[in-house]
Amino acid sequence: MLSGIVEADETYMTPRKPRKGKPYVKKENRDVVLGMVERGGKLRLIPMKDAKMETIEPIIREHIHPDASLQTDESVVYSLIGKRRFPGRHRTINHSQSYGIGDLHTNTIENAFSLLKRGVYGTFHQVSLKHLGRYCEEFSYRFNRREEQSRLFDNTLKGLVNGKALRFKALTAGE
Repeated sequence: MLSGIVEADETYMTPRKPRKGKPYVKKENRDVVLGMVERGGKLRLIPMKDAKMETIEPIIREHIHPDASLQTDESVVYSLIGKRRFPGRHRTINHSQSYGIGDLHTNTIENAFSLLKRGVYGTFHQVSLKHLGRYCEEFSYRFNRREEQSRLFDNTLKGLVNGKALRFKALTAGE
């Protein structure tokens, strides 16, 4: 479980702006990722079906220690969760006024989202909801081991040699 100071936020993985010839994607039909990062520690990226409190609260309960301090934006969802689960240990930042005041910020999780989106849009171009969890796991793995780049290559190579192949039929099967 994440402990200490934990930043949490969500991001949407499908485009907000309509592309030429494509309709606008409504907010409720977009892939959502909840991110939680322990300051100086581990990152968790969890794909979700929506950004409602009924979806977010169980994930936060599962991944963040009850004694942790939570830092979020001023979303109503996080305000309610903070009052219930982290009384006196939940701090919020108003992004319309500032992105950080001293150690009160969500910049670490925003940085992780930036890396995730750059990888998805720049390298993979498109990700289906079926496989979004795999991409989240990959980027969490990379982020959590960013200080160990030389060992990361060796571990990846060992995993490829010893791992079990994902069959094309399983990759392309319906949900």
